[in-house]
Amino acid sequence: MRLATPDDTTSVFDLDMLAFVGDPSQVSPEQATSGLDDGRTFLAEHPDLPGELAGVYSSYDLQVRVPGTPARGTSLVPMNGLTWVAVHPDVRRRGVLSAMIRHHLEQAREHGEAMLALHASEPGIYGRFGYGVASHDVEYTLARGTRFAAPPVVAAEADGTGTRLLRDLDDDDVAARLRGIELDAPTLGTVVCPPRFWRRLVRDVPTLRPGTEPSRAFVATRDGRDVGMAVFSRSRRWEAGAADGTVTVHRLVASDAGALLALGRRLVDMDLMSSVRLPGRGLDDPLLAWAGGPRERRLRVGDALWLRPVDVGRMLEARGYASPLDVRLGVTDPLDEHNCGTWHLRVGEDGTATCERLCAPSDAGRTGVRPPEYATTQPATTQPATAQPATAVDAAEQDGDLEVTADVSLDVGLLGEMFLGLTGARALAEQGRLVEHTAGAVAAMTRAFATGVAPIGGSSF
Repeated sequence: MRLATPDDTTSVFDLDMLAFVGDPSQVSPEQATSGLDDGRTFLAEHPDLPGELAGVYSSYDLQVRVPGTPARGTSLVPMNGLTWVAVHPDVRRRGVLSAMIRHHLEQAREHGEAMLALHASEPGIYGRFGYGVASHDVEYTLARGTRFAAPPVVAAEADGTGTRLLRDLDDDDVAARLRGIELDAPTLGTVVCPPRFWRRLVRDVPTLRPGTEPSRAFVATRDGRDVGMAVFSRSRRWEAGAADGTVTVHRLVASDAGALLALGRRLVDMDLMSSVRLPGRGLDDPLLAWAGGPRERRLRVGDALWLRPVDVGRMLEARGYASPLDVRLGVTDPLDEHNCGTWHLRVGEDGTATCERLCAPSDAGRTGVRPPEYATTQPATTQPATAQPATAVDAAEQDGDLEVTADVSLDVGLLGEMFLGLTGARALAEQGRLVEHTAGAVAAMTRAFATGVAPIGGSSF
């Protein structure tokens, strides 16, 4: 593994085009790689492929909206986003991808980052590396003229919200303005990309959009302040002399329900367009509910954001919780021994958490976490789902003959699935992937991790 340099731009571009079946005539290497950070882009070399790149990966310095405490809403926390992962076809199944994933994890740990994220090109790849699906990409289509049955208070708020069309997005100030709107959006699961990525996002490359117009945007304002945006493009089509165009929404964020409704109204009321395609939404999307629900909306659900802890304790401390919790988590990690062991997660009445590792497996002769097969050989205990008193924990840590046991056992990837509230501990237990050792632990975790709303899929990076 080595760090990329500007001299590697063409080689990186060529490998990406080869791995992802791209057309190199559509965009220049400099345009394609303009959003990447040289300091976060790494290359793999392999002895069986002299003179060529065996693999490449890069990452973004991202932020994501995570659940807050009962007293406050969502909050933005840092997240390392893996991207541009490609392996040369001649060295597939030679350990190149595994080496890059391990290298990325080590780099993130060295930089003090708490969690990793990605959007998977193929869903069967990343589960074995400790990633879990944290949000679903819900895509649906609305017909032109769709009426939104929003409550009167929301409709009144939308009536007081103005929307204005931005025609030319290929501008530094416009990119900064749109990113600022995204930063203020409180929707759970929203991913905020760095300025460099946003600048690439709004750059107009005509060869990349055959048959469609440049990206446009509606910006929603109220009382002189930006409260939402919809970045979109239109493609025209005529069927038997009738206009049958499609609006594709690339990014849709709003600071409140009124702003979202105002943007929705504009999107379904454009001349020559018959439908609006909205990817990256959630099952609890207000627009979908106001439009009458999913039955006639050609709903499609897929995986969106995948999350993985770099540091289990710091990741679990980064979000808020819905109720108090005191539970020991027996965590296994296929790549990183720093995450393996028994972690003590405590959530106070205010919804804030502390999480520390009590011991690692086989640390100083202690068993640490019970192995997953424990559930098939021993029944769950009947003790309540509360952790040992501090004095008992201290004694267990000091005495190598005592065992610090877990209330539940799970793989590190399941923490990614639970982190944004997409999947509850009860569902994971019923699937057999999370094993309960202390009666009531799963129920307590289900309550504490609950968010009350599904995270949105957001946009890929």
